[in-house]
Formats: sequence, C-alpha cells, structure tokens
Amino acid sequence: MVHPHTLKSCRSFIIFFLLWFLFPGAATQAQPKPDLKRDPDKPAEIKTLLKERHMLLSQVVAQLTAQYQAGKLDFTRLGQAERDLLRATVELEEDLEKRIVLLQEGEKTAKKIVALAEAQLKVGTTTGVDVLQAKVVLLEVQIELLREKAKVKPRK
Repeated sequence: MVHPHTLKSCRSFIIFFLLWFLFPGAATQAQPKPDLKRDPDKPAEIKTLLKERHMLLSQVVAQLTAQYQAGKLDFTRLGQAERDLLRATVELEEDLEKRIVLLQEGEKTAKKIVALAEAQLKVGTTTGVDVLQAKVVLLEVQIELLREKAKVKPRK
C-alpha cells in the first residue's frame, strides 16, 4: 500500500511539471522587444553586425578547413562552424536572389569538405564518422538552398 503523503507529493510534482511545461513563459517576465521604428539606426546597426559575423565565420571556416586538411583537428569544430556560417548566411541577406547565391557558394564549400574528408578517410587520417558529419552538413546546406529556391516566384 502507498502512503497518502507520497501520492499527494507525486500529484503535486506532476501538476507543477505540467504547468511548467505548458506555460514555460509564466515564470519569467517577457522581455520587451526593441522598437525599431523609434530608433532608425538600429536596423543599419544590426545589418552591419550581421555582415561582420558572416565575414568572421567565413574566415573561421577557411582556417578550420586548412587545419582539418592538415590533420590537426577532427571534423566536429569545422562542422559546427559550417552550420554557424549557414545560419549567418540566411540571416544576413534580405534579398532572396542574393541569399540563394550565398547558399550556392556554401554548397560548393561543403562539397569540397566532403571530398576532403573522403580523401582523408582513404589514407587513414580521419574516420568514417567525419565523412558522415561532412555529408550531413552538406545536406543541411542543400536543404536550406532548396527552401530558398522554393520561395522564388515564377516569372510570367
């Protein structure tokens, strides 16, 4: 037989958990969103920061690719940097056509990294997991590219 206090505490925990799960924002106060209409410089400042982040991540991917090619690191850091660059690419460019061009460049880079990982696997300097991870990143870029292409309206 189960003690009644145990049932009561279990019930209280379940209710608390359900409330926390169903209303996660209830415990924290919502942060006000910045009013971009009041401060016209904010969008320009955000755009500048997005460009800088994209440029830095491009450099990170290039340097990590060189280190990976030299056998100085595993694919994990390079793969994460590629994912970060993908996200930054999509966030940076507001123009759909330019975003597609950037993603196509990212796809070329990801394909080169897959080929590099496959070549290193053949000579025994990397693992099959690195090849699989490189292919996953390539697929992520290709999926995002297809999503963006699907947004293009057909010309009449």
